[in-house]
Amino acid sequence: MSKIILYSDTDFAGKRVEMTLPCDRLDQYGLNDQVSSIVVHGGDWVVYEDFNYKGKSYTLKPGRYPIWTAWGGANDKISSVKPAKNMYL
Repeated sequence: MSKIILYSDTDFAGKRVEMTLPCDRLDQYGLNDQVSSIVVHGGDWVVYEDFNYKGKSYTLKPGRYPIWTAWGGANDKISSVKPAKNMYL
């Protein structure tokens, strides 16, 4: 199963939220513009800088992203997330 784990601090510390479904507003989990590290399992995920899957986006492959620079983003900017469609099917 594909999932993403979001952390409020670098190096997988602080508040932790695990998701397996799309989320168009991270504020409902208290993480809007607070994500500093991410772990992705089982499939690609797209993270967005604005609500409702808008703004600058980053596609993350399965792996560990201990700091925002690991995915090429900026600190505390993520507002929505969703699984990426599998481009290989």
